[in-house]
Amino acid sequence: MTSSPAAPPARSTSSSTESSPSSPPSDPTEPQPSSSTPPAPTTSSASSPGQPTEVIRSAGNRSTRSALAAAIQYQHRLFMVGQTETGKSTLARVLHTSAAPPSLAVDPLASECLARIPRVVTFSDPLNWPDSESGRWRFVPRDPFDLDAYDAAYATVLNRLATGEWRNAHVLTDEAGVVLPVHRRNQPAGPYKRYRGAARQYLYRAAKLMGGHIACHTRPVEVDMHVRTDAQHNFVFYVDPEDVDEMARRCGVTTDQLAALLGELQPKGFLWVNKTSQPRRVTVCPPLAL
Repeated sequence: MTSSPAAPPARSTSSSTESSPSSPPSDPTEPQPSSSTPPAPTTSSASSPGQPTEVIRSAGNRSTRSALAAAIQYQHRLFMVGQTETGKSTLARVLHTSAAPPSLAVDPLASECLARIPRVVTFSDPLNWPDSESGRWRFVPRDPFDLDAYDAAYATVLNRLATGEWRNAHVLTDEAGVVLPVHRRNQPAGPYKRYRGAARQYLYRAAKLMGGHIACHTRPVEVDMHVRTDAQHNFVFYVDPEDVDEMARRCGVTTDQLAALLGELQPKGFLWVNKTSQPRRVTVCPPLAL
């Protein structure tokens, strides 16, 4: 066991397909896309207080993947919200594994979905990272409610970025309401207390150091406000009715408009809210074919 992984491969910090977490890894066993131009998506407008919002209905899976690859940059923050088994962790895994390593998946409940990250190395002590030839790690804590342990894992990533040991890093946090809760409960001092607050520090500082972040949770109101407000991209799957109003504000549409858009979704389809576009854009997307 060692706390110093191998140095990451050299990479460009441009927003090319290789450095974007939105470009899925190629698979020679998959059929290659046709050279014909995919049909153009349909558009409409949605008016709400504040920034105007454009609504687009994706023309299909290929169109969605191309748009994700073009819009999402490596260091962007992504927030995914939806009920259990709606597909958010699967989409998060696809985007996370398409980002250049080194990478860390924070997995409080040891999910089967994140265990399928290719060549990932799983560990439980946030201060002792095992070697990983792939540069991909998965942290499953011994105690899923030990917030200081999560902070220690985030602190390792942030420190390696700040010291230049890593030139980039990508973090995916599942069950973000557990890892980055809106209200942090008091807990007794433990071996990781000195790292307390590092997870929030990562949210504030890592983007300038080429540190990307994806957070997933079932309910937005249970997650730290900065995860919700600082995200450049929101992905909304089927949500509890009481959460529609909160997510409507994040999407820049009215509650009725969001409810209507959610009603258009296919099973495991999602709304992609791109806050970096002008105007803000909401895309109704089909399930992402794997």
